[in-house]
Amino acid sequence: MAYLDRTHTSVASPDPRQHHPSAHPPPSLSPSTIPILSSVLTAPKTLSLEPRLLPPPPPGFLQVRILSTTLCGSDLHYWRHFRNGSIVPKQPLILGHESCAVVTAIGPPDDTPTTAALTSTSNGHSISDFAVGDLVALEVGVPCGVCALCLPPDKGGLGRYNICPNLRFRSSGKEPAPSAGGLLEGTLQGGLNHPAAWCRKLPPGFNPHLASLLEPLSVALHAISRALPLPALPSPSAVLVLGAGPVGLLIAACLRRLLPPSPPRPKIVICDVVHSRLEAAVHELGWADSSILLSTALLSLAPPDLTAYIHKRLATTIGPSTRIEAVFECTGAPSSLSLSFHLPSAGGKVLILTIPPAESTVPLGMATLREVDILGVFRYGRGDYQRAIDVVREGKIRGIEKLVTHVFEGLSEVPRAMETLEKGIDDMGRGVVKVVVQGSEADFGDGCLKEGIWESQGQAQTKVQEEAAV
Repeated sequence: MAYLDRTHTSVASPDPRQHHPSAHPPPSLSPSTIPILSSVLTAPKTLSLEPRLLPPPPPGFLQVRILSTTLCGSDLHYWRHFRNGSIVPKQPLILGHESCAVVTAIGPPDDTPTTAALTSTSNGHSISDFAVGDLVALEVGVPCGVCALCLPPDKGGLGRYNICPNLRFRSSGKEPAPSAGGLLEGTLQGGLNHPAAWCRKLPPGFNPHLASLLEPLSVALHAISRALPLPALPSPSAVLVLGAGPVGLLIAACLRRLLPPSPPRPKIVICDVVHSRLEAAVHELGWADSSILLSTALLSLAPPDLTAYIHKRLATTIGPSTRIEAVFECTGAPSSLSLSFHLPSAGGKVLILTIPPAESTVPLGMATLREVDILGVFRYGRGDYQRAIDVVREGKIRGIEKLVTHVFEGLSEVPRAMETLEKGIDDMGRGVVKVVVQGSEADFGDGCLKEGIWESQGQAQTKVQEEAAV
């Protein structure tokens, strides 16, 4: 299908073997102080390139060069409105959090209790596990590591660090508690320093573009873990995914490809307003058993009437009295959120993956009277990132690379990348799924110094202080 044709702006995929930057810092800088460029959002649809100096990594941190960042729906919301739902930034923001990087410098060991707690919480690597040149995926949510939500069950906690109240997340405009530190800037910059405990080491030869997809894949895996177990009943059953965007597509793919066939798994049905997305999901990729196109006429129906239509369709395509065991709401549209409460069968589940408005009107009575479980899904949790790496490394989801449809080289192309994502279709009429911003030589190292935007080393030194404060 043309919708998933892989198109590039005359840019080849980065070679994961070429990790070491060819650039060297000016003689006045320390060996691991690197000039970089950053794409900074200052107002709706207003991005500027800013020069900075990336300082050496502090204890327990890795300095990394960003190879690729895939743009997310939250990035698009911030770019459009300078807000994401109820979250309104109080200062300029660097977007991007779905990323792959290469290690360029390693900080000293940090044996403090806080760092030890973070390593235990993340179930990840310590600083001694890394070498310069290693390819890494960045898990960009950094929790406190010591609260009851962060601590793993074997240490007396809940092991749910993704909902730590002091979590800081790169590219989020949500102000953390003062005790947690400042905002963490996103990955649409040449490089950054990141805690080693939250860097996921990748096997040699791992495609950087696929590595950038590990973050949304982790979200999908976490959502499914929240939905399990699903009942194993003799009657026909289905799971509905509302929204065939990247996360919706990945949820469908994981449900169909990763759930064991026995006992009989529910049929996976994906719904969207774009026909080409549904065709790709069912016929090209085989990530769903069937689909339902939500036309304008159908969306004009009242939720109970649209629910009746969908149940009728399932009775025809799957079997009479098909139960809907779970509904994954992946759109964030108020009408879809309301519909998701109507759709599940009695005893089923609704999983909400988006950030609804601060106040939303939903038919709670429909859920209460039928004991429908309402489950929030927030990013990903303990073990999800490693599971995502294993899924991609072992080739368990055929065609996942086709989610990357458009690639733009360099931070100077971020405005055009955002515009392409917003339109949903490129100038050649091809659909947009995932947009990658690929790092360039002009974003990191000596290449930055050749750019006219780099006005003076004095200005850049100010940026060092800002970065160190973060």
